[in-house]
Amino acid sequence: DFNSNAVFNEVPNWEDHFIGLREHRAFIIDYFFESLYPSLRQEAELVPFSEITVHIRMGDFRNLGPDEDFAKVGAVRTPTAYFVEMINMLRKHIGRNVPVTVFSDGSDESLNEILSLPNISRQTNTKDILDIIGLSKSKVLITSAGSTFSKWAGFLSENVIIDHFQHIHKPIRDDVTNKIMYEGPLNPGTEINDYPLLSSNLVSLFQ
Repeated sequence: DFNSNAVFNEVPNWEDHFIGLREHRAFIIDYFFESLYPSLRQEAELVPFSEITVHIRMGDFRNLGPDEDFAKVGAVRTPTAYFVEMINMLRKHIGRNVPVTVFSDGSDESLNEILSLPNISRQTNTKDILDIIGLSKSKVLITSAGSTFSKWAGFLSENVIIDHFQHIHKPIRDDVTNKIMYEGPLNPGTEINDYPLLSSNLVSLFQ
């Protein structure tokens, strides 16, 4: 019921940002779009669909320290090399350099390692909410570790979600959705065929 009120009496723990929300995901998505101002809803409808979207959070995240273990820290930038490897693994499995759209609050210079890859473009919306929607409107979403911005894009999506293999916590979406579309890690150095659902999704999405 869109006329009902929801009361949030605590901040979700970082291990499970969507506790109590997953089971109401369809309702929340409908409510989310219904709540947009009509002009913004029109802008959202015009946000293009992408093959692969990548969210690289930098602004309020710091660089990893020289003696730190990325798996044990939070609010730290996911290494750009990780995103490059994920893109290369997906493209290798798909069999072509499918277009990739990068969403980030970092500078072009800081993103040079990924922007220099072939068939990469950068999305520069003027509204954060349009970036979240844009990230969700793709066949595959590669998230930044620890970013709730990434997670909300995943929550809105019906796509494949690739989360950092060292930062896997509770799922973003409900079990029913995730039995159909893959959500989880893609470990560097492995083969995508080792992930049956992911492999099947990529075949059906990019055939």
